[in-house]
Amino acid sequence: MIAASLSILNSSVVMDDGTDPERIAMIQRGIEQLSSKDITTQIDLLLEDKNSGLIDDTSISMLRAFREGMFIGNGTPIPVKCYYRSISKNL
Repeated sequence: MIAASLSILNSSVVMDDGTDPERIAMIQRGIEQLSSKDITTQIDLLLEDKNSGLIDDTSISMLRAFREGMFIGNGTPIPVKCYYRSISKNL
């Protein structure tokens, strides 16, 4: 479920050209949800070597990149912090 949510969020980031406030808001909400303590703990558990067989390699790569502050869009890293700046302006 977490990997699927991150995959959807990655796709949204790839399609984002910065002109659609609704898409930006959706991405920000997704980042906030995936950055919650409960979810980050679950991501950390999924990334432990003993649990790596539970999800596919693509999902593992996306989760690792997210924990390192990046989205992966068409093989290109996209910094999550690009959206954090927008979040902090709206708070």
